[in-house]
Amino acid sequence: MFISNIFPILPNERYILFMEVSMSDLLNRASELLFKDANVLIQFRDWFFSQAGNILLALIIFWVGRYAIKWVKTFAVRIMTKASYDSAAMSFITQIINYTLLVGLILICLNQIGVPTTSFVAAFGLGIGLALQSNLSNLASGLLILIFKPFRAGHVIQVGDTVGSVKSIQFMYTIITTKDQKNVYIPNSILTSQAITNIAY
Repeated sequence: MFISNIFPILPNERYILFMEVSMSDLLNRASELLFKDANVLIQFRDWFFSQAGNILLALIIFWVGRYAIKWVKTFAVRIMTKASYDSAAMSFITQIINYTLLVGLILICLNQIGVPTTSFVAAFGLGIGLALQSNLSNLASGLLILIFKPFRAGHVIQVGDTVGSVKSIQFMYTIITTKDQKNVYIPNSILTSQAITNIAY
């Protein structure tokens, strides 16, 4: 009381002090409720403000990088068009370019905000490998289809009871449009392991 009489707290200072205490108490309660630890959100808040500049720079890098990836894809399409690439091959290659550059861009942004990307890449690669273990044959089959070209986009093929025009060859499957304008998604591994009738020939 004596100190407050000597150094009276101004109304604005009292409001700021009240807001700081209330915010800290709110973060503590939310942390206890969500994470069973009262300091998690406070630590995140402190980290966020300490890395605010790096986070802003990472967002700018990501925004510019997305436009750069679009430009690279457009440039690649122009080159493949002049080289008379098949449209299915163009779609497949542009997908590889897009996802490869996007993963690289995300790693650059994470590194900018201080996330250890080495361990992240190892964990991410392991997780993706396990998740796509059953689909790697589809990816390999897609590459084989593009290399040996048993059919191309626009060809009419028959796979089992399905007959239609090849619309595009994707990472994991090939899209066939039937006569009644329905898109049928056939896994690439089926197309390399079963007999295919290419009616276009």
